[in-house]
Amino acid sequence: MTGITDEIESSISSLSKDVLGIHVPNSEGVEETTYNKVFLEALETVLGVMQEKIARSYS
Repeated sequence: MTGITDEIESSISSLSKDVLGIHVPNSEGVEETTYNKVFLEALETVLGVMQEKIARSYS
């Protein structure tokens, strides 16, 4: 199982075989809802790229 997290030391990381860490730079002092929005946008981008690569490998 691969975990995707913004905290490499999180419980998700310890339960996962592989971990993809997404770091949001300059996040100190940023409101939590803004941070979550930026994190989710980064996650959507990463997953979109992965989906494209998987689709190309099966075509």
